Amino acid sequence: MKPKKNRATGGLDMRTSYCDETVKIQLADIQKKHSKEDETVSPVMASLLLSCLDPETSLLAEYMKVLTQISNLMKTCGEKSVDSDNQGDIIIYIRALAEIHAMSTRIAIRRMISSTMQSLPERLHCTVIEEFGACLVRYMKKATSCDLKFHLHIIDLIASYLENWLLGEKTLTAVNKQVLVHISTSLTAFIKACCETENPSELTELAQSCHVVMQTLITVIQKCFVKEFPMCSSSEFTNTISSLIKAVSHVLKLNSFTTNCQTVAGMTLIALLKLSCHGKEKVMLITKYLLPQSAGELTNSEEDSGVIQGVLLEAGLTWSKLGKYSQLCVCHGALAMLETDSLISQVCTGSSLLDFLFSAIMELQTRMVDSYSILATSRTITLWTQIVKQTFHKLPAGSHMKNSLSGHGCYSQQILDYVWENWEHAIEGMRYQIKMLFENIIQIHLLVVGKDCDITKDSFIMDLFHQLMTHSWHVRSKYTFLVTMVTYLGSEIIVKVHPNMPNDVLDAMEEQTTAPYASELYEKLLMSHKAQSNTISVRTEGNNEPNWQQMWLPPLVKTLNSKQKRSALLVQYLLPRLLKNNPDCLDYIISYLQSSQQTELSALVTCLRVARRQGLLAKKESHGTDTWHGVIPVSLLTQAVCHQDNQISQQALSLLCDSAKTTEVLTSVDFDLIKLFIRSNMKNQSAAGRHCMLSDFKKLLLRIQEGSVVLWRQKDQEAAKTHLIEYKEFLEWLCDYCFSSLNPDACYPRRTAALGTLTLLGSIFTDNPPHNKSCGVDFYFANQWSPECIQTVMECLTDSYVGNREMAYQLLIAAPNITQKVLPCYSIGLELAKGSKPQDSVIAANLLGLVSESGAVSMEQVITDLLVGLRSQINTAKCSLLQAAANEPMYGLLYCVRTILNNKQCQTTASTIKDSVESILQLCFDAADIVSPVVCNTSPEGYLPVSDEKDARVSLECLVFKDPQEESDTKHPDDVPSVTMVTPQMVLVCCWVTMKEVSLLLGQLSQMCVDTKCPLLTVQQLKNVGKFFMELLMQARHRGAFELSYTGFEQLCSKLWRISDKTLNKLPKEWLETLLHEIRSSSPDSQLCATRRSAGIPFAFQAILNAEPVISSKRHCFGEVMDQLLKLARGEVLTECTFTPQVHALNILCAMYRDSKLGEDVYPFIAEGIQVAVPGFDSQIWSVRNSCMMLLNALVTRTFGVKRSKDEHSKKNQMSGREFFSRFPNLYGFLLQQIKTVTEKVDNLQPSQFAVLLILSRLYTSTFDGVDSNQSSADFIPYIKLCGKSSVWKTRIMAARVLSSLTPTNRLVTMATELIDSLPRSPNDRSSTQNTVHGTLLQLNYLLHRYWHDNRLPDSVQEKLVNESLPRLQNCKWLATRNNRCNITRAAYLELIDSYLLTEHQVQSQTELIKFRSAITEIVKEESTHNALPADLPGSAMVEEVLAKLTWKIYTAETESDNVWLLNSLNSQFYEVRLLSLSNLVELLKASCEGSDCGAKYNMCKDTNLFHLLVTMMETEKHPDCLAQVFEALLYHSSTLLLPWARDSESGDWTCLGVMSFLLRQLEDNMNVARSNLPSSLVKLMGKIIPVLYEECSKCASKDQHLSVLKSWINSMEMTTSTDQTTGLKLTCAQTIVKVSKCVLEDPADVMGEMSLLLWKPIITLLQEEEEEIRQAIVPAITTSQGFGFSCCDVKSSIALLHLFDTVVM
Repeated sequence: MKPKKNRATGGLDMRTSYCDETVKIQLADIQKKHSKEDETVSPVMASLLLSCLDPETSLLAEYMKVLTQISNLMKTCGEKSVDSDNQGDIIIYIRALAEIHAMSTRIAIRRMISSTMQSLPERLHCTVIEEFGACLVRYMKKATSCDLKFHLHIIDLIASYLENWLLGEKTLTAVNKQVLVHISTSLTAFIKACCETENPSELTELAQSCHVVMQTLITVIQKCFVKEFPMCSSSEFTNTISSLIKAVSHVLKLNSFTTNCQTVAGMTLIALLKLSCHGKEKVMLITKYLLPQSAGELTNSEEDSGVIQGVLLEAGLTWSKLGKYSQLCVCHGALAMLETDSLISQVCTGSSLLDFLFSAIMELQTRMVDSYSILATSRTITLWTQIVKQTFHKLPAGSHMKNSLSGHGCYSQQILDYVWENWEHAIEGMRYQIKMLFENIIQIHLLVVGKDCDITKDSFIMDLFHQLMTHSWHVRSKYTFLVTMVTYLGSEIIVKVHPNMPNDVLDAMEEQTTAPYASELYEKLLMSHKAQSNTISVRTEGNNEPNWQQMWLPPLVKTLNSKQKRSALLVQYLLPRLLKNNPDCLDYIISYLQSSQQTELSALVTCLRVARRQGLLAKKESHGTDTWHGVIPVSLLTQAVCHQDNQISQQALSLLCDSAKTTEVLTSVDFDLIKLFIRSNMKNQSAAGRHCMLSDFKKLLLRIQEGSVVLWRQKDQEAAKTHLIEYKEFLEWLCDYCFSSLNPDACYPRRTAALGTLTLLGSIFTDNPPHNKSCGVDFYFANQWSPECIQTVMECLTDSYVGNREMAYQLLIAAPNITQKVLPCYSIGLELAKGSKPQDSVIAANLLGLVSESGAVSMEQVITDLLVGLRSQINTAKCSLLQAAANEPMYGLLYCVRTILNNKQCQTTASTIKDSVESILQLCFDAADIVSPVVCNTSPEGYLPVSDEKDARVSLECLVFKDPQEESDTKHPDDVPSVTMVTPQMVLVCCWVTMKEVSLLLGQLSQMCVDTKCPLLTVQQLKNVGKFFMELLMQARHRGAFELSYTGFEQLCSKLWRISDKTLNKLPKEWLETLLHEIRSSSPDSQLCATRRSAGIPFAFQAILNAEPVISSKRHCFGEVMDQLLKLARGEVLTECTFTPQVHALNILCAMYRDSKLGEDVYPFIAEGIQVAVPGFDSQIWSVRNSCMMLLNALVTRTFGVKRSKDEHSKKNQMSGREFFSRFPNLYGFLLQQIKTVTEKVDNLQPSQFAVLLILSRLYTSTFDGVDSNQSSADFIPYIKLCGKSSVWKTRIMAARVLSSLTPTNRLVTMATELIDSLPRSPNDRSSTQNTVHGTLLQLNYLLHRYWHDNRLPDSVQEKLVNESLPRLQNCKWLATRNNRCNITRAAYLELIDSYLLTEHQVQSQTELIKFRSAITEIVKEESTHNALPADLPGSAMVEEVLAKLTWKIYTAETESDNVWLLNSLNSQFYEVRLLSLSNLVELLKASCEGSDCGAKYNMCKDTNLFHLLVTMMETEKHPDCLAQVFEALLYHSSTLLLPWARDSESGDWTCLGVMSFLLRQLEDNMNVARSNLPSSLVKLMGKIIPVLYEECSKCASKDQHLSVLKSWINSMEMTTSTDQTTGLKLTCAQTIVKVSKCVLEDPADVMGEMSLLLWKPIITLLQEEEEEIRQAIVPAITTSQGFGFSCCDVKSSIALLHLFDTVVM
């Protein structure tokens, strides 16, 4: 048996059959010629060479040892004196080595031989060239066109001659004629094979072979045809070149070749032209035939090479006959292969080849659609700019190209336009190329202007910088471009121009997508500033370092200490690279943090962790045991380890575990801190936190394992022994603690963390090398397993969480001596597998897998027993599916079979189960046949299989059947047999889960059928499986069935697309044709489902097309199917009978566009998809409209990406109009025409109008949109304004959003003025309808809202808005009065006034606006004296609400005013007005309680009338939200504690007992009010009154009533802290309990007795809540009562709970 191949000892793969037997004979003669006693080199060398020519070993390592001996002997032979015998032997040795070199395929062997040959003396070099050349020629002659593998072997052999081997190059130069002929033959053979094959896998392999051949040809031409040879003019040479050009033309013109192959073909074509033409001929030939016709207008004075010209024409190698990507390949080849002198040579007057290439490339980039072509285009443009940089010094002064290359030149501007169109491209590689282009443009511009130019005065550079700064910070490429600008401008200039740069960049760290780029920019700015400061320091002999530190480090530290998301991203991206490149920043940050009044623990620990990972703490010395590494007190680190903030404790653990040196010694202090962390954080509820914890544990254990090896080598030292003992004790403690954490009552997070830690221990501390070689710590995980531990882990197999079960399963497999322990589990597993509970089948699969893996029962036996049980259940289901659904559902056994087959043991020995495969397939088909009538029923959710009249009489709501066996066993008439209730849901679950398991099992078997030596499935079986999937996906109606059938079908198709059998390889294409035929047919007998989004049909398409291999960077069948589906989806629906194919096509397209796996493939079809979806909104058929709506939703997501911000219309979720229309140019005219059409009848409902506006709302104007006028977004604006007249409110809102997005900054003032002027000036103006007025006001509001708060808005524009536009609003102020009969437009106008007239400080100094403000104030005050609007009028509530808002602002701005207006608002009939007023009042009262002047100024806390009204509303208010605000207002009012409260009713005043009793009743009545804060408000108000009640109780003689109310309050706390309450309510309860803990818990007056103990129950409940915030909120109630050593905020809830049990309960 051959040994296993690997990288170290791989197989030889020698082609010994091609070895020249003459060489063996000659070597044998040398052996015979010398006697056995001869000690010379010759016999030994001959023997070794013979063994290499016919090797007995297949190991590379052994073979290389022999070659090493041969190499040494050859050097010895070469150094000896030369005689005739010796010379002849050496020639034979070289000939033999040439044979070995030629027949080997291993790179290592060939390199060894070439190195040996190169080291021989120069006198033998000619012999080496002759022998290796002769050997190569002989091998090339043996090659035939049929043996493609041997052809590839020869090409690989030729390439090895050129791989850093000078003699090899000379050898090829000597036989270059034969080499060129062979390469031509090989390339032709491979191309012919590509044209003949239809197998995608073979086609990819052959295309790759063509790629290798052409690459080798290029290298041969470059290295072996440097000089001109006589044969270059021979006819044979010309024929060979012609043949090669024709072969390359096939590659360029056929789409079946990969894009990489075509790229190399373009380079090969140019290399061949270079070889066949000389001087200017090749340039003229390339320009005339391989570039556009406009470039062919050349002078005819130069004569072309007639033969090559004819070959190019014959092969069709002209610009017009090549595809667009092939044209790009030719341009790229010319740039890559031609010399710079040829590129800049003048082709015609004033133009060089570079000029023509630039024009061709820039024209091509507008036509590229697919992602690879776009990326290749950007690479070609980048290459052009790099060549321009290299050849710039050769360009003549004052030339056209030099002028065009300046920043404002035409070439640079075209490239910049291309940059702005693609700078935020979805492909990362594209963004990188765009960055390179941007940098190259700047460098070229600097070359044009010269080195002496002052860059700060260069208009081009500074304009670029200002344009970048005005763009949004969410654009990733903005940061990379600014990094480039920093290189040339310097940090000081940038900060001078933009002083807020540090904070702006740090604010951008808020988003995950921009954080890496922002961190790079921040570091670049800091480094540049530091370098500039150091330069100034050298010049002035001063020290300016604090300048840059104070500029960049304090904002960073403040961000680190914040609780925002950006602090975590800053730690992840910025801080490591900053400390790595600037270690001196660490001391500044630490001193800054420790010098603050309160130590910033979070930021300090974070910085130390990053610094330690960088190895910066290793240089600091520890100062005693009180400080850790001399930088942080141990007490502070202890506080961090058990901190209430999980992030801080996790950072502290990382600080302890991380180390730049993996063998750094761990001290006892480290172990104590880690133990403390484990005890308090083992049940961390955050999955991310547990992942980080286990990651740190892994680092810790590896440090222990690797460090112990070093300590073991120093075991003679006492300190090393002590450390090894500490290591062992800690590992044993950790192991015991983890096993003890697996008890049945342990929570899920604790069990997960414990199992994960045990898994790490098992993987690191094993008995096998290389981890432990009887050295290091004396700890082996296998020795820690006791029978109790095994039993504990086995119980984890029943855990309800999959992850825990999987980890326990893996632990048990690796556990020692478990065979006998798990053997009883076999019968249990079989019984559970037959059960009806899905959970039982999962446990059964784990048990059976464990039994099989441990070797207790063979895998074949397990599968056999499972199939026996499955056959029995299938027979039961055939008799009665109802009985099977209740007791024998089949899916459990199927799941177990699938799990067993998925084991590694089964996958490695698939041939052992071949006998069972036929049974498995048959049983799967039988089970599917039984359940398919249910899952394929038109209404599977309520369907019950009815097989006879008896079943037909059974109720469809609930079926009851008796067990026949039990019925026969019933002997006494009074004995009632057990009955089973079977509902339609039970039957459906049984059927769809069974179908799911069948599909997944068949898919898994399909994946295992690749072993050609012992195929698991026959051809017919694979066809049957495919037929099953096709029928299921076309007929199934239940989503659970066809959704998971898709997974199995995709696995099958993935194999069939790549299988070598032609019959099977064609199946996916045939299935696609079948599906398309079924869709086209509108037959009533069609099996396809026209509802349920076409059910499984889209999944069938997805499965086949997702599995299709990518050839030439695209899926060919996918493109053909998309074309046909789009044609079907475009069809006009005329009658009810013809819309079904269109609906199917739309649903399938929706699935295609939504599938992330097809993201790159569907991108070229996005424009066509939108052109299909938008008109479909106007269809008369609802199903078509619905499908078009879902299709448009998928298209929007695929085009603009998933939401990156909660605000759907944020720029983060949008794309610039320039970028959108440059990617999809066809959509510009389409959308413009659509919006023109829909605005012709704005009064009628136009569904497609909303679709167009939805797309346009995702666009925005950027700084760079005004360059091209062909596709300007401004063309849409007139029609968008017309959409504001629509009778549909939603459409008017959408139009307003779109207008605000598409209006550029320079048009803002003009647009706002136009909108204001279009408003009617008086009630008599009937030129505009109320819909038009409302739409105009909405557009104005959205426009101002988008730009008003934008910091990047120029001051001049904002000043014009305030001085010119806004004052015009007073011309239509009648819209705010009752003269305006439309409440909707009145509310919209008042909302506009509220937002931009009464709020913003910009209007304070504008005279016209001050007058306008006064007029509006009078209108509002006058309105407050009138009666409220009738409630039945539309929009009345909106008007009253905005009037209340304005009233509040106006009256609160006055220094003296009464509260009558507030009382009137609180008595309003509209709850919106009451809620608004109460909310404002609560904020004001809260500010007054906190000592704010704004609250005290109005004395609202002392207003008795207001308090009296609040008390009245407490009884009369019915709206829950308003009532909650009433209680909030009472909570903060100063009169609340002045009990009793005055009352109007005859019941008397409110006493403390009465108030508490009322509040308790309210809490009980409103406990379950949905989406209301009423219970929380009640709890907070009661918490304020409880101390008063307690004080009354302590003073009065009769305490029964008070104690009864106090007990009721404690019971209410228990009720509000139950698990079914909301998080907000429980948090409020925790805060309330903390506030009253001094009186109720401690009971200083000793009036409550044992009643105070009842409050500990809700406290303990809150301490065990899932939410960390709630647990931490209740901690002060314990710490203040029992006295911890820490402050309240620093104690972790788990520690507080342990302390509570230790000190109170125990």
